[in-house]
Amino acid sequence: HDALPIFLSAYRSDFKNTVENYLPQFLFAEKTPPQVKERIQSEFLQNAPEIAVDLLSPLYKTDSRKIADQIRVPVVAVNSDASPTHLENNRKHLKNYDYVTITDVGHYPMLEKPREFNLILDKVIKSLI
Repeated sequence: HDALPIFLSAYRSDFKNTVENYLPQFLFAEKTPPQVKERIQSEFLQNAPEIAVDLLSPLYKTDSRKIADQIRVPVVAVNSDASPTHLENNRKHLKNYDYVTITDVGHYPMLEKPREFNLILDKVIKSLI
């Protein structure tokens, strides 16, 4: 990932500014409630920059495709419409992959629209039983 060194470097050099001004473009949608944004940013800022970098580095260094190739159980994602879901690409590695879209949310649909998220999750779980 080309953005990895820049992203981690920004965390190291100015953690607060990165959490407050850079991260939101990846985590929040236009309609993300302000209280959700404040909660997430507050939780991020409770950590030391070094800890955040140590926790996030493996996520960007791990080849998730190799891991996904080994998964044999059905995977159903609850995805935001803030970024596209590439069904065909996901199915190259997750053989039994599908998704449900929840609209007008960012990275935290369970916090942004908890009732709708729970209804979707319940329906997905029941479809897998």
